[in-house]
Amino acid sequence: MQHRLPALTGNERLMLVALTATGLALRAQGLGELSLAHFDEGVLMSGAFDTRLAGLWHFTLAQPLQAPPLYPWLVSGLMWLTGIESPLIGAYASVLFGSATIPLLFLLARRIGGNWVGLIAAGLLATSDLHIAFSRMALTEAALTFWFVLAMYAWGRLTDAQTVFGFHGLAVWALAAGLATGACWNTKYNGWMPCAIAITAWCLAGVRQRFVDRDARPLRATARQGAALLCATAIAAGCFVPWYRYVEQSFPGGYAAVTRNHLNYVGGVSEWPGRAARLFTSLSAFRHYGWSISLAALLLGLICYVALNRRASSAGKARAAPLWGTMTIGALAAAAIVVLGSDAFCLLLAAATIVPALAWGRAAEITLAVWVGAFLVLTPFYHPYTRLIVPALPGAICLGLWLCRAAARLPQHVEHEASRTSSRLLPRTRQTATACIVATIVASLAIALTAHPFGWLPTAAQWRRWTTRHSYRAFSDAVRDHTPADAYVLCQGMPIMPLYLERQWDSLGHVPFTAWIDRVPRDRPCYLAIDFWGLYGEHHEAARRAIAEQLANLDAVAWIEDDLNLATLLDYLPPAEVARRISRDWPRRRFRDGQGRTVIVPAEPRDDHANLIVLYRVKARAIEATGSAGPPVPARRRGE
Repeated sequence: MQHRLPALTGNERLMLVALTATGLALRAQGLGELSLAHFDEGVLMSGAFDTRLAGLWHFTLAQPLQAPPLYPWLVSGLMWLTGIESPLIGAYASVLFGSATIPLLFLLARRIGGNWVGLIAAGLLATSDLHIAFSRMALTEAALTFWFVLAMYAWGRLTDAQTVFGFHGLAVWALAAGLATGACWNTKYNGWMPCAIAITAWCLAGVRQRFVDRDARPLRATARQGAALLCATAIAAGCFVPWYRYVEQSFPGGYAAVTRNHLNYVGGVSEWPGRAARLFTSLSAFRHYGWSISLAALLLGLICYVALNRRASSAGKARAAPLWGTMTIGALAAAAIVVLGSDAFCLLLAAATIVPALAWGRAAEITLAVWVGAFLVLTPFYHPYTRLIVPALPGAICLGLWLCRAAARLPQHVEHEASRTSSRLLPRTRQTATACIVATIVASLAIALTAHPFGWLPTAAQWRRWTTRHSYRAFSDAVRDHTPADAYVLCQGMPIMPLYLERQWDSLGHVPFTAWIDRVPRDRPCYLAIDFWGLYGEHHEAARRAIAEQLANLDAVAWIEDDLNLATLLDYLPPAEVARRISRDWPRRRFRDGQGRTVIVPAEPRDDHANLIVLYRVKARAIEATGSAGPPVPARRRGE
């Protein structure tokens, strides 16, 4: 299949630079004022600090249960390169990965419909609040999405290399696809998906070309291309083998323990509809600056379309009927984007495009359909985490743009030899594409009317919770202000808690603090920091019981409101609960007893108190006198 791509003009290059700069600005805005907040951020950043201080294969926490090590390794390398050893260095790395994905998506999307489609796709990703949110957190999603888009681009070039570059080009792109997929696989355990997507799409395209289009390709070319696909898969698997061997040899239970841990998240078919609904309704929370910009760009585009149509009509080159139809659809689409957000609308439009793409699309569109469909189907089976859908967003953008171009009957730009054999199917695509767009708009508005926990417009509370600005960073300030320099701080809760501290600390996890207090030197003042958000995780029953029993020997000296961001909250709570929680008031009087003392008692997970970090001074001698201190259990420790 031979491609003829138009060269970039000077204005198009300038637009691509401007879109990338806009995406970078949205992702880096106020980054230095943020605080890490997610449980996995603590694990990943701990891994980065560990590898920075003790070597590539040193992980104090259970890194294998979270993700392979490429992201912590890259963050550790960024620490070495910049000299910045702050927990926020992980967020800086995500900003770089997220911003670099924008021009990469342009290269992928222009193969679907030319330079302008590529620029629109880059603009949509640059202003995607879902992508922006996770490009500002020390999580693997921004890096995974970058490697995923790079891998899909390389797999696409691999399927074209047979006739364009010959055998040598085939080998080069097989190597590139294998290495990019290997980077995906070493970033997250679902990183093998580009292999499966590319091979599945190649098979589907071959079957349709053979039996539907009646265009048999030479067997030799097909066999050579299939061998290249298998070679790329082998290269990707080879990149993952070192981590697999490390887990097998060093982690308790080996890779089977990792597999069992992830299988605990998998649900059955009966759970899929509820999880899918939760995932989709969560997406409307991601409406911020990017949502505003994309909505303004859509309205500006409609205005420009009217102006150009009128100019063409006055010259006798166009009719008024298409104008009103396009304007009506555009206005309804804008209304759907207002209430659901651009990301939710884009994913819903892509879901409606999967069947038409499989039926009438070329190999590139079939690949996009398999890409998006795999994530939309499999993610609710695993868990309705919004971050898990982020790698599907670039494919959804490209697929939705292909549908819109088909509805508008725009020029193809990227021509294929096989397209001539499918010309008999093309007249149907415009009507089908228009019907899919209208159905998506109707479905979006219907969903907004029936299940919309975050309201038709973002609230002030939702806008404030876009990022975490206090929480664990403010907790570090409280420890510095309320404890002496030789204080010893026991941290009970999330693994991100101690990473900001300037005191000696132990991270207890689910270990009761009474089982560890004997390890604190007697000449050191002891403090206990409790994160009531993380205290109600699994296996924390003994820790909660110890705190409740020893509350009389704990003097609260400071408390910090934990302003967890929307992305973090939506990983743990249903959307309706998140919407209720972020809009709640926090009057101080709730935490005062009759004598004016601050008293915080362990609360139920859904209670108001669960969003607090409380710093207590521990009466260690009184606890020892009661005989409650038990034998110490291993916990994580850091020296001064």
